[in-house]
Amino acid sequence: MAKLRFLILLGFLLTFSQSCINGLNPNYIEFYWEQTGCADPWAGESINSEAKISEALVAYLKDEGIRGAKVKDFKSDGVEAVCLACTCTTGVKIYVEVPKTSKNKMLELGFKEA
Repeated sequence: MAKLRFLILLGFLLTFSQSCINGLNPNYIEFYWEQTGCADPWAGESINSEAKISEALVAYLKDEGIRGAKVKDFKSDGVEAVCLACTCTTGVKIYVEVPKTSKNKMLELGFKEA
């Protein structure tokens, strides 16, 4: 009986430690946004660093009713458009983690599931 309890506890710990290792919170889901030259809904003239973009993006999502959003990363793995229009993509994807309950709203806002 003690051996069975130990195995159950070990299985439980391995399951939760794996999600910690991957950095995933089971109650959150990750999305990304393909950054544009100047047409992002949270963009402003003085937003020119990842820290300021992160802050503006979280504030934008909060205004849209999405609480608990976290900007996870900026990756240059997108398609960089060769044009100067505001709507052209920069090649940077902004990865955001939000509560799973916000999935439909994120898709509605134009984010893509990672």
